[in-house]
Amino acid sequence: TSLGAKDPEEMTRARQAVEAVARQAQVNNVVLKSFFKQFDPRNCGLVTLEEFARCVNTIEPNLSPQHVHTLATMYTQAQPSGMSLVNYRQLHADCTDDTKQSGAAMNRLTRDGLKYDEVQKLDATNWLQDSQV
Repeated sequence: TSLGAKDPEEMTRARQAVEAVARQAQVNNVVLKSFFKQFDPRNCGLVTLEEFARCVNTIEPNLSPQHVHTLATMYTQAQPSGMSLVNYRQLHADCTDDTKQSGAAMNRLTRDGLKYDEVQKLDATNWLQDSQV
């Protein structure tokens, strides 16, 4: 996972992307996580990379492919099965709460990366167990 990106350019792209998505959601009075619900029937907060990109492009069509990729990478974690899932709930939380505090979302993600990874692993494990039922 690239959750606490170390490359300054990548961090700048990540901040720009989160701020752009948050701005579009606010301007259009959109609840971000509602865009992802159709791809998350188990309501676990995880979607595939392709589904994530599709939803982000729907919310903010002016994001460059590089910005979308940076966002997806930032919220992605490879699963034991080899599948990569993206935690859209964290994007929603970062866009609705932390971006109002001028980039605090990215600072928090960098600072708390390990803690966040642990939570993501639990969510992904639950998703994988549920999908096998």
